[in-house]
Amino acid sequence: MSDIKIRFLNRHNTKTNSFKLHSHKCYEIVYFLSGSGKTLIGGRSHDIKEDCICLVAPNSEHIEYIDGYGEIL
Repeated sequence: MSDIKIRFLNRHNTKTNSFKLHSHKCYEIVYFLSGSGKTLIGGRSHDIKEDCICLVAPNSEHIEYIDGYGEIL
């Protein structure tokens, strides 16, 4: 059994960061600390709100849209 490792951890807020459509070679867990809006994963739109978690599969293009101020981990 292999050890699970966290490769990177980023915290963003919409006042200082803009989001672009992107993908990764690994799974990504996105936790919405505050705010509401939408996330687009693999061409499908999903509503988001505070305390939502999204699991994004490897190589899936995704982007987050926050209405007003929000914070993502």
